[in-house]
Amino acid sequence: MESRVALRPAQWAQLENLIRLSKANTSQVSSIEPMDEAELQRIRMILVAKGIKPAVLRLNTENPPRVELQMSDVSFSSAVDALEEMRKTWSLYPDYIEVSSTPKLSVVNLSAKLKQMGVLIGATNFPNIAAEQSR
Repeated sequence: MESRVALRPAQWAQLENLIRLSKANTSQVSSIEPMDEAELQRIRMILVAKGIKPAVLRLNTENPPRVELQMSDVSFSSAVDALEEMRKTWSLYPDYIEVSSTPKLSVVNLSAKLKQMGVLIGATNFPNIAAEQSR
């Protein structure tokens, strides 16, 4: 995990908790539905509902699925709430995150790559996994 952060102490504590959960999850394996474009649209709707219009929101369906996310001038609490909801709903955890404060109070720029962690249900639909299983 890489991080470059210029935040206020309270903001850092919230983000640090998300990172800690990410590291702790590597030892917990659960069954999850793999991400698809429909789920990505649900993420977009959640972000918009929180007042976030991402500059980038991309899905990479390799194993494991990853979501790339970039947002500018967003409320820090809204960004953390959105990341927490993605963690709970889709088991998406930060693999890379860069957050920087702006001159405005509690407003940040955030760039993240989130990795879906767990055992994917129906994983044989992914070409990489099927190839590994046939070896």
